[in-house]
Amino acid sequence: MDRDFALGVMTHDAAGPLVVGKSEKELGKRFGFLLTLDQTNSYNRFCYFNSPSPGIGKTVKFLRNSNWMVVFENGKATNLVLMKGC
Repeated sequence: MDRDFALGVMTHDAAGPLVVGKSEKELGKRFGFLLTLDQTNSYNRFCYFNSPSPGIGKTVKFLRNSNWMVVFENGKATNLVLMKGC
């Protein structure tokens, strides 16, 4: 399955176990690449800075060019947030 298509149809309940607990390297292998906050689109940056984001002050990466933000603590993903409707 195309990775970008898969991210587009992914739901939070199903995606959590695919992401939470994984390292950035493991997620890169699974999803192909991750983007930093500076690299992601302006919508994701707007949501990050203008919504009550669980990622504030933590390391965050975005799964490919999607609106899925991964929050990292101590090198492991601790939360998966869909940046939508902000």
